[in-house]
Parts: sequence; structure tokens; C-alpha cells
Amino acid sequence: MPITSYGYVVNSTASGWTQKGTASADLKDKHGNHAERAVWGKLPTSTPYFFVQDAFPCAECHAYFLAEALAGSSIIFKVTANNGSYSADHGLGMKTSTPCMIYYHAGTARYDSLGQRMAGGAAALGPHTAFPAHPDCTNY
Repeated sequence: MPITSYGYVVNSTASGWTQKGTASADLKDKHGNHAERAVWGKLPTSTPYFFVQDAFPCAECHAYFLAEALAGSSIIFKVTANNGSYSADHGLGMKTSTPCMIYYHAGTARYDSLGQRMAGGAAALGPHTAFPAHPDCTNY
């Protein structure tokens, strides 16, 4: 089952985002060839970046995006499905709810999903307080 990722950057249109890259990868592909890493290499400079993906980043890609966030990038992932069951790599268990938003900023990751809100975790949900202003990404 391939995982597909779409990458967007901020623009000045009504939607606020322009798609600049897409890629698919099989679960057994090398980490550097995973869909989100392939898309990352296609994106021009932006702040923040936005990905729509049908899987959580695996542990290696999660570490990669934490490092990119530590280096100054702010990155949003909208995870629409749990293909690959990589939610466990994030400490969210195998049956976490989707969609789930992941906000990478300043070397940290914050998560936001309906399941987490229903579990009472709303105080720590959403982007970091210093996350840059960004267009709405719930309609993607």
C-alpha cells in the first residue's frame, strides 16, 4: 500500500496555499525516499510548510522533521489516515483518530485531533504559541 503526500506553501490567494509537490512511496522504501521526504525536496522556501498525507511520518521521518523544525522551519502535517500504522511511532497508539494535525516548530511536535480533544487533552493541542500565522488548513 503506497503512502501519498502532498506539499503546499503559503500564497496570497483566498485558499492561502499552493500545492508544489506530490509523491508516493511504499512502506518498505528507504527512509530518505519516503513520500514526505520526496515532497520536502520539491518545496520552495516558505513559512510555514503544509503537508497532507495518508499516514503519520515514521519514526525516522518524524526525527527528520523535528530537526528541520529546530533549524527554523515550521511545518504542518494533516494526517488523513493511519496507513502504515506509524501513529504508534508518535506515542499515539495504533487506533488514533484521524484527521490529526501535527505542528513541527522549534524542534518540537504538537498534535491535534478530535480523539485527543475528547480525551481532555485540549490544553496542549494545536500549534506552539510561537508558530507563525498561517492560512486555514482544515479544508484540505
